[in-house]
Amino acid sequence: MIPQKKIRNTPREISIFLVCLLLMSLLYATPRLFSPRISTSFVLELLVDCVIMSLAGLPVWWLHFRKWTGLPMKKRFLRHFFTSLLYYVIWTALYQIYNRLTGLPVMTGQQMLQHIGPNLLFYIQVFSSLHIDLFFREREQQQRNERELRELAHRAEIESLKAQIQPHFLFKNLRSHI
Repeated sequence: MIPQKKIRNTPREISIFLVCLLLMSLLYATPRLFSPRISTSFVLELLVDCVIMSLAGLPVWWLHFRKWTGLPMKKRFLRHFFTSLLYYVIWTALYQIYNRLTGLPVMTGQQMLQHIGPNLLFYIQVFSSLHIDLFFREREQQQRNERELRELAHRAEIESLKAQIQPHFLFKNLRSHI
């Protein structure tokens, strides 16, 4: 039996995460990007948001793509209900810390509720993309394993046929010399 390898590709996963992050940030900022003036404070706000979203997503990524990789996919998907809340709590806490450190007003409860939609949309997009990528990597690995098993079976069949032929060949040669 072919040993199962854990399929990990951290640089690829980080790239997917960053592409989703940048796309979502650009989509979120689109109305302001087309205004006549783009302020440096707005660009800084986008960068800070990207950093905070990345930091909030890191523990969730680790749970789903490192710690829980042995679980069936259905159980891992169900855990997203928990981890999406975890992501949002971390995101909110990091923003509260950032606002206090920079002298900005702390988010109100209403502001926290207003940010749930864009954050959960980001969460769904990023982790869906990561799961799709994992699915394709696992499928490629499965196809490689199947190809290797077919090759092993073919070699074993040839060796078996050789083993069947050899005794007859030896027997006929020995009989001809007697």
